[in-house]
Amino acid sequence: MQRRIGSMFAAAGLLAVATTLVHADDDVPAFDRPGLAFATATLPHASCAWEQGLFDADTDRVARVRTTDVVADSLLHCGVADGVELQLGADSWGRVDVRGPGVSTSASGGGDARIGVKVAPWNSEAFSLAVLATAGVPTGRAPIGGGGHARDLGVSMAWPAGDDRSMTLYADRHWGRDGNGALVALAYGFPLRDRLAGYVEGGVGSGASHAREAGGGLSWMATPRVQFDASFLRALDRATTDWQAGIGVSILFAPAPS
Repeated sequence: MQRRIGSMFAAAGLLAVATTLVHADDDVPAFDRPGLAFATATLPHASCAWEQGLFDADTDRVARVRTTDVVADSLLHCGVADGVELQLGADSWGRVDVRGPGVSTSASGGGDARIGVKVAPWNSEAFSLAVLATAGVPTGRAPIGGGGHARDLGVSMAWPAGDDRSMTLYADRHWGRDGNGALVALAYGFPLRDRLAGYVEGGVGSGASHAREAGGGLSWMATPRVQFDASFLRALDRATTDWQAGIGVSILFAPAPS
């Protein structure tokens, strides 16, 4: 099952690259990478986007034992109607290393998959809003996967802050085998150059989503349909994972204009 999911994502990625090289336009795609929140817009009907984490990692030290997780997170999402998007994601590959006094273990393999539906009922220049409901599919095995049928319901809201800047408020409710939780995050986005943008963000969570963290990142539109990103988060308390960081690429592909 894990190999089938990995092969499917690889094939979709190749198709995305091929279509991107053939067709291009000036529209800014509704990519969900990077950051805690997701885009407040959906992709146009019959358009799809491939978002691939090239290096999404976190590291945490507890009682002299350090745990490091590295995951290749994959997301394929397609616009199926005006303001409606279907999503299929998976931790295509992951690795967990545990190191400490008397402890040295490593494990790798495929992780869990997830399916989701995003709806964007409000999208104007003054305010935009989207809701994303996802359900986990335990296709992997511990410690990489096997998290059970987790469910999340998230809301992203964004509004302009002047001079091409923006504010985004994100809230998520989580239900899972590891317990229930909630997370709220606020982000401030700003342009740096013509195709380069940055953001800073902070998040607070409770329960299974416990977090006290802050960070930021960059996104670079290499072409009108290809984006590269880099991001990081730093813990603000001892109960939050010490460091989180990621590097990824997002690609839009769509049918040729008639």
